[in-house]
Amino acid sequence: MSCDDEILDALAMLGNDNDLPSDACSQLERFVCVLYRSKIHTTVKELRWFLYSNRAAEGENLPPTSGSLDLHIQRAHYIAMIWRKADENHPDTCLLHLVEHLMQVQVTSLLFDV
Repeated sequence: MSCDDEILDALAMLGNDNDLPSDACSQLERFVCVLYRSKIHTTVKELRWFLYSNRAAEGENLPPTSGSLDLHIQRAHYIAMIWRKADENHPDTCLLHLVEHLMQVQVTSLLFDV
């Protein structure tokens, strides 16, 4: 398995800013496809359909849905922000704002089944 520089740059962006750019999220989604050894598919939606329709994987062996992957990426971004601020006496309040944002995203996704 090999990753290109775009995926490595996206991984390096985790925890840097309050908001993770959408192009970084798409590169991280492509990274998940690479983890499943897909050379053709670049989105988890396409990969899930390919694996399911060819009976190559079912249930828990499928990659996460795009909504679930987005939440996992946001969580990893938040955890990376915490670790990057671990050596400071008084971390910025941006972490609190990010927590509030993530909680709102989770409530919205639960209410509207995004």
